[in-house]
Amino acid sequence: MKKIFLTTLFVWLYISGISQPPKPVTIEKSTDEKTLEQTITVEVRNNEGMVVKRIVWKKAIGGKTKREEEDLTPGGKSICKITIEFDENMKMLSFKSGKDATYNRTEEGALWNGGPATMENYWWKGGVENYELKYQNELKSIEENDPIVSRKTGCSQMPGGTCQPKAQLFAGYSFLNADFGNNRESFPKGAQASFIVNLSPHIALGPDISFHSKKIDDQTITRMFFLAKGQYNFGNNNDPNDTTFRPDFSSDNCLPKVVPDLHVYIGLSTERSVIKTGSNTYKSSGSGFTFGAGAGVHFNLSKTIGLGIQADYLGTRFKNSDEINSDIRASAGAFFNIGNLSHELKFGR
Repeated sequence: MKKIFLTTLFVWLYISGISQPPKPVTIEKSTDEKTLEQTITVEVRNNEGMVVKRIVWKKAIGGKTKREEEDLTPGGKSICKITIEFDENMKMLSFKSGKDATYNRTEEGALWNGGPATMENYWWKGGVENYELKYQNELKSIEENDPIVSRKTGCSQMPGGTCQPKAQLFAGYSFLNADFGNNRESFPKGAQASFIVNLSPHIALGPDISFHSKKIDDQTITRMFFLAKGQYNFGNNNDPNDTTFRPDFSSDNCLPKVVPDLHVYIGLSTERSVIKTGSNTYKSSGSGFTFGAGAGVHFNLSKTIGLGIQADYLGTRFKNSDEINSDIRASAGAFFNIGNLSHELKFGR
């Protein structure tokens, strides 16, 4: 009876050992007896037990630390390899992926591969600091045998994407010089607001509204514009020595300091006139198709706010009129960046 029990227990333990799923992450540590360099190897396996990622940390005593990450196919073929070097304070000194150019640390704390000042060639200071913290936490978790290792491919960590707000809200004062009958009149009271959505690093679309008012003797004139706006943004100059039209790499704000733009309009204009004489009030109104174009400049003061100025030509053909009213509009105000990516870059190509 005892033999049967022991045999059954042995078979059960053997089968349990075979059926146990492989450990998803394993850690091996070793130390070189001569240099005292410590090597920590982390392997990430899939559900079939195949190694799909290998991370090797090499720590020199009082010197640099190197991190090598390699993504593998289930068959063991290398997909990509990333090498990162850190100083004794775990600040990133360099980043290299495969055969791509090496990104080296700049004086400002960014990483640059020596190419033009574009998103593909720079890691902003804020983004570098985020990744330094990530790797510090990873190494600490590995040393404590409780690894926090991403299963995502390391290839997705290549810098790319765009750095721009998802949308921009503008509001400010607006001055209008307009055709009015046979004369030109200035409308000193006015306001303008617009909300544009960035469809790409250079193209934006959205609504634009402005209100203008003027009083001439007993007559109050109000002119309003309801427009659709298409905008082309310049900036992000590729000259690394140009500090005006490209971002400040020493900050965590990856937006250019100055962004010139050109824009076009299409929409509707309305005009309302109210004349009060004694106890009598006379009202009239009209509307017409409006088109226009203009130019502006935005000054990014921070990741979220800035100042903007613009000048526009607006032409309106009112109903029952064959003439085009030519208006000049000048505006200045504040804008607010909404959904600003800043250094939280879209990694991956």
